[in-house]
Amino acid sequence: ITTDRLDTPAFLSKSQLRDLHQRGHVLGSHSCSHPLRMSHCAPTQLFDEWSRSRRVLEDILGTAVQTASVPGGFYSPQVGQAAALAGLTQLFTSEPTTRSWTIDRCTVHGRFTVYRGMSAADAAALVSSPLRRARQAGLWTAKKLAKQLGGTAYLNVRERLFRRAYAPASP
Repeated sequence: ITTDRLDTPAFLSKSQLRDLHQRGHVLGSHSCSHPLRMSHCAPTQLFDEWSRSRRVLEDILGTAVQTASVPGGFYSPQVGQAAALAGLTQLFTSEPTTRSWTIDRCTVHGRFTVYRGMSAADAAALVSSPLRRARQAGLWTAKKLAKQLGGTAYLNVRERLFRRAYAPASP
Protein backbone atom coordinates (compact mmCIF):
# COMPACT_ATOMS: atom_id res chain seq x y z
CA ILE A 1 0.00 0.00 0.00
CA THR A 2 1.36 3.42 -0.97
CA THR A 3 0.17 5.21 2.14
CA ASP A 4 0.31 8.80 0.83
CA ARG A 5 -2.41 7.80 -1.65
CA LEU A 6 -4.89 6.41 0.88
CA ASP A 7 -8.33 8.02 0.70
CA THR A 8 -7.58 9.61 -2.68
CA PRO A 9 -9.60 9.11 -5.89
CA ALA A 10 -9.00 5.70 -7.53
CA PHE A 11 -7.25 4.37 -4.44
CA LEU A 12 -8.30 2.50 -1.32
CA SER A 13 -9.75 4.10 1.76
CA LYS A 14 -8.62 3.30 5.28
CA SER A 15 -11.88 1.45 5.95
CA GLN A 16 -11.35 -0.65 2.79
CA LEU A 17 -7.85 -1.54 4.06
CA ARG A 18 -9.30 -2.64 7.41
CA ASP A 19 -11.89 -4.74 5.57
CA LEU A 20 -9.22 -6.46 3.46
CA HIS A 21 -7.17 -7.14 6.58
CA GLN A 22 -10.18 -8.60 8.39
CA ARG A 23 -10.75 -10.89 5.39
CA GLY A 24 -7.25 -12.34 5.84
CA HIS A 25 -5.26 -10.42 3.21
CA VAL A 26 -1.62 -9.68 3.98
CA LEU A 27 -1.12 -5.94 3.59
CA GLY A 28 2.31 -4.42 3.34
CA SER A 29 4.13 -1.25 2.50
CA HIS A 30 4.76 -0.04 -1.01
CA SER A 31 6.42 3.08 0.48
CA CYS A 32 4.76 6.39 1.35
CA SER A 33 5.14 8.29 -1.90
CA HIS A 34 6.12 5.60 -4.46
CA PRO A 35 9.36 7.26 -5.63
CA LEU A 36 9.93 6.90 -9.35
CA ARG A 37 13.40 5.42 -8.83
CA MET A 38 13.57 4.15 -5.26
CA SER A 39 17.09 2.79 -5.68
CA HIS A 40 18.27 6.36 -6.38
CA CYS A 41 16.92 7.78 -3.09
CA ALA A 42 19.24 8.84 -0.29
CA PRO A 43 19.48 6.44 2.69
CA THR A 44 17.54 8.86 4.92
CA GLN A 45 14.71 9.08 2.38
CA LEU A 46 14.63 5.29 1.98
CA PHE A 47 14.32 4.83 5.74
CA ASP A 48 11.62 7.50 5.91
CA GLU A 49 9.63 5.93 3.05
CA TRP A 50 9.60 2.51 4.71
CA SER A 51 9.22 3.55 8.35
CA ARG A 52 6.47 6.16 7.84
CA SER A 53 4.49 3.83 5.58
CA ARG A 54 4.84 0.98 8.05
CA ARG A 55 3.74 3.20 10.94
CA VAL A 56 0.67 4.49 9.03
CA LEU A 57 -0.40 0.95 8.12
CA GLU A 58 0.08 -0.30 11.67
CA ASP A 59 -2.04 2.58 13.01
CA ILE A 60 -4.83 1.75 10.56
CA LEU A 61 -4.71 -2.04 10.94
CA GLY A 62 -3.84 -2.27 14.63
CA THR A 63 -1.22 -4.93 13.99
CA ALA A 64 2.46 -5.20 13.08
CA VAL A 65 3.32 -4.74 9.40
CA GLN A 66 6.52 -6.49 8.36
CA THR A 67 6.07 -6.98 4.63
CA ALA A 68 6.79 -4.61 1.75
CA SER A 69 7.21 -4.51 -2.00
CA VAL A 70 9.70 -2.26 -3.80
CA PRO A 71 8.03 0.39 -6.01
CA GLY A 72 8.76 0.15 -9.72
CA GLY A 73 11.18 -2.74 -9.32
CA PHE A 74 14.01 -0.35 -8.45
CA TYR A 75 15.70 -2.58 -5.84
CA SER A 76 19.23 -2.09 -4.57
CA PRO A 77 21.04 -3.37 -1.47
CA GLN A 78 20.49 0.08 0.10
CA VAL A 79 16.71 -0.30 -0.42
CA GLY A 80 16.89 -3.65 1.40
CA GLN A 81 19.05 -2.26 4.21
CA ALA A 82 16.63 0.63 4.78
CA ALA A 83 13.68 -1.79 4.82
CA ALA A 84 15.42 -3.88 7.47
CA LEU A 85 16.31 -0.78 9.51
CA ALA A 86 12.63 0.23 9.38
CA GLY A 87 11.68 -3.15 10.89
CA LEU A 88 10.47 -4.92 7.77
CA THR A 89 11.29 -8.63 7.64
CA GLN A 90 9.94 -9.60 4.19
CA LEU A 91 10.68 -7.55 1.07
CA PHE A 92 9.51 -8.40 -2.45
CA THR A 93 11.27 -7.22 -5.59
CA SER A 94 10.12 -7.49 -9.18
CA GLU A 95 13.06 -9.70 -10.09
CA PRO A 96 11.81 -13.04 -11.41
CA THR A 97 13.81 -15.53 -9.39
CA THR A 98 13.09 -18.55 -7.22
CA ARG A 99 15.85 -17.69 -4.76
CA SER A 100 15.59 -15.49 -1.68
CA TRP A 101 18.38 -13.79 0.23
CA THR A 102 18.75 -12.02 3.54
CA ILE A 103 20.01 -8.52 4.07
CA ASP A 104 20.24 -7.26 7.65
CA ARG A 105 17.49 -9.55 9.02
CA CYS A 106 15.14 -8.86 6.10
CA THR A 107 14.46 -11.66 3.64
CA VAL A 108 14.27 -10.44 0.05
CA HIS A 109 12.13 -12.41 -2.39
CA GLY A 110 11.90 -12.22 -6.14
CA ARG A 111 8.65 -13.01 -7.88
CA PHE A 112 7.32 -14.08 -11.22
CA THR A 113 4.58 -11.98 -12.75
CA VAL A 114 1.20 -13.17 -13.89
CA TYR A 115 0.12 -10.55 -16.40
CA ARG A 116 -3.33 -9.23 -17.22
CA GLY A 117 -4.76 -11.46 -19.93
CA MET A 118 -2.33 -14.33 -19.23
CA SER A 119 -4.06 -17.68 -19.60
CA ALA A 120 -4.26 -20.11 -16.70
CA ALA A 121 -2.11 -22.53 -18.73
CA ASP A 122 0.62 -19.90 -19.17
CA ALA A 123 0.51 -19.02 -15.47
CA ALA A 124 0.81 -22.73 -14.59
CA ALA A 125 3.75 -23.02 -16.97
CA LEU A 126 5.67 -20.48 -14.88
CA VAL A 127 5.47 -22.95 -12.01
CA SER A 128 6.31 -26.08 -13.96
CA SER A 129 8.68 -24.92 -16.69
CA PRO A 130 12.22 -23.73 -15.97
CA LEU A 131 12.32 -22.51 -19.59
CA ARG A 132 9.28 -20.25 -19.07
CA ARG A 133 10.82 -18.84 -15.89
CA ALA A 134 14.14 -18.28 -17.70
CA ARG A 135 12.32 -16.48 -20.50
CA GLN A 136 10.55 -14.14 -18.07
CA ALA A 137 13.84 -13.56 -16.22
CA GLY A 138 15.61 -12.73 -19.50
CA LEU A 139 12.92 -10.22 -20.48
CA TRP A 140 13.09 -8.68 -17.00
CA THR A 141 16.88 -8.35 -17.25
CA ALA A 142 16.49 -6.54 -20.59
CA LYS A 143 13.91 -4.23 -19.01
CA LYS A 144 16.23 -3.58 -16.06
CA LEU A 145 18.99 -2.58 -18.48
CA ALA A 146 16.56 -0.29 -20.32
CA LYS A 147 15.65 1.34 -16.99
CA GLN A 148 19.30 1.92 -16.14
CA LEU A 149 20.26 3.27 -19.55
CA GLY A 150 17.04 5.15 -20.25
CA GLY A 151 16.59 6.80 -16.85
CA THR A 152 13.86 9.44 -17.00
CA ALA A 153 13.18 8.79 -20.70
CA TYR A 154 12.31 5.17 -19.84
CA LEU A 155 9.93 6.34 -17.10
CA ASN A 156 8.20 8.77 -19.47
CA VAL A 157 7.63 6.08 -22.10
CA ARG A 158 6.41 3.66 -19.43
CA GLU A 159 3.93 6.21 -18.10
CA ARG A 160 2.51 6.88 -21.59
CA LEU A 161 2.14 3.15 -22.26
CA PHE A 162 0.36 2.57 -18.93
CA ARG A 163 -1.93 5.51 -19.53
CA ARG A 164 -2.89 4.07 -22.92
CA ALA A 165 -3.25 0.49 -21.61
CA TYR A 166 -5.52 1.49 -18.73
CA ALA A 167 -7.50 4.24 -20.44
CA PRO A 168 -11.28 3.74 -20.39
CA ALA A 169 -12.60 2.01 -23.49
CA SER A 170 -14.24 4.28 -26.04
CA PRO A 171 -18.02 3.79 -26.39
